Amino acid sequence: QRIMKSIEYIKKSPGFVHEYCPIFSKLQVDQICRKWYNKDKLQLLVYDYIKPSGKMAAEISQGMGLIADYLKSVAGNLNIAALAGLQLNRLTGELADSLKTERYADVLLHWVEKPARLVNEDGLACGNFAIRVMKNRNGPIHDENDYVDIRFIGDLMSIQEAERHQPHSDNPF
Repeated sequence: QRIMKSIEYIKKSPGFVHEYCPIFSKLQVDQICRKWYNKDKLQLLVYDYIKPSGKMAAEISQGMGLIADYLKSVAGNLNIAALAGLQLNRLTGELADSLKTERYADVLLHWVEKPARLVNEDGLACGNFAIRVMKNRNGPIHDENDYVDIRFIGDLMSIQEAERHQPHSDNPF
């Protein structure tokens, strides 16, 4: 029921357009982006999510990297920003299946739920999730142990920037 409400909200909101594209196709992504760009309704491309395909590790890594590179190319050609999701390896916390994706991305962000200890240290006003910058081709913009505080409310599908936490001297994660 919550999912259906969220889908209806997205469909009715003038600022959102959702196109279902379950299997990556350069032609389909390009057509969708150009259609909405030409209607002056595309300012940000969000691709959820780059999925692995193939049987061999090298083939999977290559494929995911090419998708990331293509999305970056489309965004660059249209002069818009692009955001794509990727899975992390549950054991290592590293990008799953693709070092090539890491090579092509300008900025890698890791969205992580704050451990209860950190929520208590930072305070509830600082949110329940954090976004950490893992890589930034444009150079570091903050301290290595820093992160952006966000409040994620799953029931409402809401993500808000929260109050800023006090700096930590060591890695809090």
